[in-house]
Amino acid sequence: MNFVNNFAEVSAEMIGEMKEEIKAGNASEVIAIADDLEQNLSKLTTTANVHLLSSKACSNTRARARA
Repeated sequence: MNFVNNFAEVSAEMIGEMKEEIKAGNASEVIAIADDLEQNLSKLTTTANVHLLSSKACSNTRARARA
């Protein structure tokens, strides 16, 4: 859960940076920040899927142990 909180904080900061760069007319910086956000979202999705699969595996193991 700490990972998700950290990600949210970093993403909020990056969006703030994007807004500043948009106001300054720095399109290349806006694109670079957007690319970084996209990569971070991909990492978050991957991490969430790994945790979900791990959780399901643990649940299945416990269920079989009780049977």
